[in-house]
Amino acid sequence: MNMMYMYTFIKQIAVLFPTFILIFTTRGFVQALAAHCVGDDTPQENGFLTLNPLAHIDILGTFMLATIFAVLYKLDGSGGGFLGALLILGLVSLFFGVRPYYPVTYDARNFKWEKLGVVITTLATTVSYLLLTLLAMYALVYSHYFIGATPAFLIIKQITESIIEWAMVWAVISLIPVPPFDAGALLPVFFGEIGQEIHDTLEPYGLFIFMGLFCLPGVKDLFLYGINVVHFYLYHGLMYLVVLP
Repeated sequence: MNMMYMYTFIKQIAVLFPTFILIFTTRGFVQALAAHCVGDDTPQENGFLTLNPLAHIDILGTFMLATIFAVLYKLDGSGGGFLGALLILGLVSLFFGVRPYYPVTYDARNFKWEKLGVVITTLATTVSYLLLTLLAMYALVYSHYFIGATPAFLIIKQITESIIEWAMVWAVISLIPVPPFDAGALLPVFFGEIGQEIHDTLEPYGLFIFMGLFCLPGVKDLFLYGINVVHFYLYHGLMYLVVLP
């Protein structure tokens, strides 16, 4: 692996790491706020109703996830051995319980309307990703308007574009109705006992489902194609909400 290749790889991790910190912090806060609004203070009591990243993320897990996706971007004939080793290290870390963020726990029995509360609290994660995307779009447009094509703008551009890309990716996959994705929690709501059985059966295999969708040949291509299609329409839909200066 040459030095330039290594530099771009490290640079990609340096962008993905703070991107994931911001995404998962916003996710946890908005979900905790949604639970609070529909009657359950369990997330607040557990310390999730805050924008302090340390309450929502595991530093090592977030770093390993950033490394995994940086590897998947760069893994090819050049330096494949080194990157392959990093990918295996990241997967092993996730397998042994390292997670990028702490899941927000809530007690559905405290909701004013139990099923509706579960739906609102679950979909709050998707809403958080879309709101963060919209804020990043505003930051990108208005920073260019006010400071122009300066070195500071180039840094802002790189960070906001990373947030826009990845927040929308998480928004899409959060709607996949199987564990480990957020919408998996809706199976019991809409399908009752059968949905609960499906959820409980798939939940132990959540990591394998997640990595299979992103890594298995054929499956990965189809999955990423679907994400890109939805990503395209979400991006242009949100752009209509950006009021230009």
